[in-house]
Amino acid sequence: MVKNILISAVIVVFNQNLLAFELSSYSNLYKTKNGVVLETLENLEGNKWVIRSNAKHSLFQLEQETYFEYSEGEIILIEGFRYMSILGGLRKDNQSYKLDRVNKVIEYNFNRNRGKVKGIKNFYDNLTMQLQMKIDISSKESNKLKYDYFDKGKLKSKEFIQPKNHSSSSLSETIIRLREKRDDTRLFEIWLDKNINLKTVKVIQSGPGFKINWILDSKS
Repeated sequence: MVKNILISAVIVVFNQNLLAFELSSYSNLYKTKNGVVLETLENLEGNKWVIRSNAKHSLFQLEQETYFEYSEGEIILIEGFRYMSILGGLRKDNQSYKLDRVNKVIEYNFNRNRGKVKGIKNFYDNLTMQLQMKIDISSKESNKLKYDYFDKGKLKSKEFIQPKNHSSSSLSETIIRLREKRDDTRLFEIWLDKNINLKTVKVIQSGPGFKINWILDSKS
């Protein structure tokens, strides 16, 4: 019995040094100066989930929904859509996608274009990619995360890293910052709280002529 107690104590101490993430339902509200985003994750049944995002901003409006399965540490996308209206409808980004896992084919619609991409076992959109990152950083030692990302009818590779100056910051005690590695001036970075199931507490988006900081509402 004493031996079992000692082993349990060692396991507890060891686990305190690890990042923990559990896939669970949530409803998070994010705010910025000229907009709000409501993001929800819902367990439908068993290993089937749906994640939704609805955004209203002075520059754009967005509705997104993705269905996926979760098995052995991996998110497997089933199908999803994203409808985005920019600058009052002057530009639209409407797309849907569905994975045929048996034949390894993505069937997609992007605005008026339809097509298929063959030879694909799995891929991520922006919502499922962020969930997979949380799963991976809680189980991998590497600080570099790479994903096959599908957008606008094309499969792309996205890589995320921790900013070099982050380790010396006092924020590192509670916050993990993950930044997309890019060759242009655009920036996408998410902040995760180590103490609250790796909850996203801040998202930074910037590019030519704009910068948006999405901050988690204190009631979420």
